[in-house]
Amino acid sequence: MDMFAEQPNFGWVSLMHRDGNALAINDELNAYVNLPDERLSRKPDNKVAQAYAQARQKIGAPTECAVPSLLSTHAVVLYKYLADFDKTLGLGYGPEADVVAIEVAPAKSPAFIKKQNSRGIPSSFEQSLPWSDVVETKKFGHVAWYSKDVMPWKHGHVECIAIATDESIRTKKAALQEVIAGIHQAGMDIEQARVAGGAALREISDMIRKHIPKHNEEAIIQSLRPDLNVINFKNLNIDREGLRQIMTYAVEGVCCLAVFWHFLWRQ
Repeated sequence: MDMFAEQPNFGWVSLMHRDGNALAINDELNAYVNLPDERLSRKPDNKVAQAYAQARQKIGAPTECAVPSLLSTHAVVLYKYLADFDKTLGLGYGPEADVVAIEVAPAKSPAFIKKQNSRGIPSSFEQSLPWSDVVETKKFGHVAWYSKDVMPWKHGHVECIAIATDESIRTKKAALQEVIAGIHQAGMDIEQARVAGGAALREISDMIRKHIPKHNEEAIIQSLRPDLNVINFKNLNIDREGLRQIMTYAVEGVCCLAVFWHFLWRQ
């Protein structure tokens, strides 16, 4: 919506991946939830939603949940999860909400919940994988649920989008097609490596860690587990209906927030 309002000079040319984000909670919040040990058993039921409400009652304020941007898919997924259990989300501010989303860069989100934990404050983050697995493998947080279970969609929900300027689409068609083909091939390489496991998966992990050293190998492997299938690199062509799914919840969330604040203002 923000891009549309700014009259952008670019277009959507491909997906980078589908699904692929998750909610991580710190030990203070997990004390209310008591997540099962096996990740396969962690689903977006009402336990975390109730934990947010209990924590709010105890500390007298909403808990903070870090997202990469208040305009991100991550914030939309978080809104949908909370709304499914009649809980409210504030975007950047919201003393009366159950949870407040705040902007924290993905690489800083593990340190955010670790610091809150040391202060005895329940907190969480909703970020792209494998950041949630980073905190679990380093034992200062827990994967609570995965976005694919909150926002189910055929082939996986729309997540990371590749865009190109109108000029590039018009004048550099062959080069652009080469880039898109490369993205899709890289996705297939990851899919094949995760099925093969072993050395093939470690090779993918080494490539990732070369660019993002804070993604430890075990976190990457957990995020790419075939049995979880919580991020996928298939069907990367444009999916307008999939984007409409995300936008429907984004509009609903903004409208609900507007009504909520209008009601409080009238009080």
